[in-house]
Amino acid sequence: MEKTAFITGAASGIGFALGRAFGREGANIVIADIDRDGARYAAERLHGDQIKAIGVQCDVSVRGALERAALRNDRGFPARCTSSATCGRRGRRTAGNHRAPRLGTG
Repeated sequence: MEKTAFITGAASGIGFALGRAFGREGANIVIADIDRDGARYAAERLHGDQIKAIGVQCDVSVRGALERAALRNDRGFPARCTSSATCGRRGRRTAGNHRAPRLGTG
C-alpha cells in the first residue's frame, strides 16, 4: 500500500529531516508549513533526492486548517496521515487549543 507522510512545520529543521527520511523509505511526502514558499521549496529539494513531495501552507493554530491541508491532494497522494507532530490520536490538543482531526494512521 502506498503511504503518505503529512508533516507539519517541515519546511526546515527536524520536520524537513523527517520528510527526507520517510521519503527515502518510499513514502510520499506532504510538507506542511505556515510559510507556503518555504514548504514548496522544501518539496523541490526532496524532488532532487527522487522523493515524491508537495508543499502546502498550513497554520495549525487555525481551526480546520490541518484537515483542509491534509485533504489538499493535487498529486493524487492518499489522504491518510502516517506521521506528523500534530496529526495524532483522537482528542489530542494542538495549537489554538482545538482537537486535531482524525485522519487515519496507516
